Amino acid sequence: MAIESLLSRRNVIVGVGGTVAVGAFAVSDAGQEQVQAFKQQLWKNRPGRRNVRLSSASVDDWAIQVGSKFQTSTGHTLKLADVRQFDHQGKRPAGLRDRPFVAGFEVVSGKGTLPDQLLLRINHSEGGTFDLFLTAAAPDKPNRRIAVFG
Repeated sequence: MAIESLLSRRNVIVGVGGTVAVGAFAVSDAGQEQVQAFKQQLWKNRPGRRNVRLSSASVDDWAIQVGSKFQTSTGHTLKLADVRQFDHQGKRPAGLRDRPFVAGFEVVSGKGTLPDQLLLRINHSEGGTFDLFLTAAAPDKPNRRIAVFG
């Protein structure tokens, strides 16, 4: 009794085609939203607290908000794209966060462009309303802004 090989030209073409289709979806905006939702499901038990004032929150509290949206006093909507912790050594002065970090935002809507540096009043559904100083991230990313938290 002969066993047919599972490796055929047809199976290779179907496999490669399926991989390309999944890859194309993953890099699309809809795919990125699905990837973020999947990450949130995987990281449900990671550190960080919900419903805390983000004006004084930790890097972990901010990190669980990645993907959420912020409304600004200028009418723009910002999406929290990423949170990156700085490397730090030794003890930090009193009154500062235990770990410094930078939050990256994408401007997703609003009339006109934001200036390269701007103090904004922003509102977040869980984190409240507070002032935030934003600066341009890079010349080649006009809709990207960052905020540094000490």
